[in-house]
Amino acid sequence: MNIIWRALVSRKLYRVGLAVFLLLTIYLMFNRPDQVHLASLINDKAAHALTFFILTLLFSRGFPDYYGYWALVGLALFGLFIEGIQFLIPWRSFSVADWAADIAGIILYHILHEIRVRFVTVRRNRGE
Repeated sequence: MNIIWRALVSRKLYRVGLAVFLLLTIYLMFNRPDQVHLASLINDKAAHALTFFILTLLFSRGFPDYYGYWALVGLALFGLFIEGIQFLIPWRSFSVADWAADIAGIILYHILHEIRVRFVTVRRNRGE
């Protein structure tokens, strides 16, 4: 019972984290770049990749039953949506390179996730 309860609690925490991180991402992506002091601390493309890596991680842990190909496509489309909205904002611009960095973060997480899943499966099959 304790394992089931911990799994449900952790899923809820990841879901809350996902909601908070999505709101923070939207706020930062639509704000004026000169008003966001975090931008000077990290490369723009690395920030995009890290943001979408974290979004993918939170989604996969919060909604493990829905994590898969369509979730990855949905996250990539969310990145495209953000770039499209930025095209309409005078102080922002659409960037295919930013969207590519978003997709790179999604793919990097997915690769690491698959390696982890396979490693855990191998260990379980060995009885460790």
